[in-house]
Amino acid sequence: MLLWWASVGSRLTSVQRIRTLAKNFPEDVRHSLGRYASLAAAAGDRRWKRLAAEEVPGPRGRALKGPDVLNLAEASTLMLRLRAAFGVGSKADALAFLLGMGGSWVSVSVISEATGYSGTAIRAAARDMVLGRLIRETENRPARYFVPAKPWAELLEISPYASPHRDDLAMPPWRFWSDIFGFLLSVFDWSERAIGSEGALEVVASRARDIVLDCAHTFDLNGIQVPDPRRYRGPEFLFGLRDTVRVLGEWLEEQV
Repeated sequence: MLLWWASVGSRLTSVQRIRTLAKNFPEDVRHSLGRYASLAAAAGDRRWKRLAAEEVPGPRGRALKGPDVLNLAEASTLMLRLRAAFGVGSKADALAFLLGMGGSWVSVSVISEATGYSGTAIRAAARDMVLGRLIRETENRPARYFVPAKPWAELLEISPYASPHRDDLAMPPWRFWSDIFGFLLSVFDWSERAIGSEGALEVVASRARDIVLDCAHTFDLNGIQVPDPRRYRGPEFLFGLRDTVRVLGEWLEEQV
């Protein structure tokens, strides 16, 4: 799949955003970014050349067979469609985020956190899009921004998107997926280390607690009601991690 995307879709992938979001992932995953960058650079996307690993092992198996031209008709491809139309950068991503907020007014700091671009870049992008009357801005400061989703849904021919909370939501709701995936990969990395660990159970449980607490903000942003970490003491937090992952799994089934 990486081989296919590197040859077909890398030009719609933001190098800057990927580098920022990579900080949410375990170190070995961040190192793997060099491999994808090499594949994309070899496919002709020179933007990835600086991140490309000098020596990359040959890919296992063959490239996944897929279309030579991307089909961006599904609602889930909204960000890619906007990047194709407006270019890969902070404006397209900020617009995708605002459309996914269902009409809520949000600040520059929230947009920055969601998209992975700096506050300065988002502020400049928002200023230009307000000038172009693509988004709306509050008069008070600090400014907040929003986009009416319905006109965009009609323009992009996106049918109403099913949501457990909003029946009239026309756009796919924004989810902070990178942080969620970062959490799951951290749990996976923790589990591998725990299997081969000869340390005390308390130490293993303490690391599990750190992983959950580090992701508490992400759970809040996505509205995921995970178990209260204070319910579990010492080694009991192994059960706390188990219960957190179980709740997250149920949430993922509803969203994907």
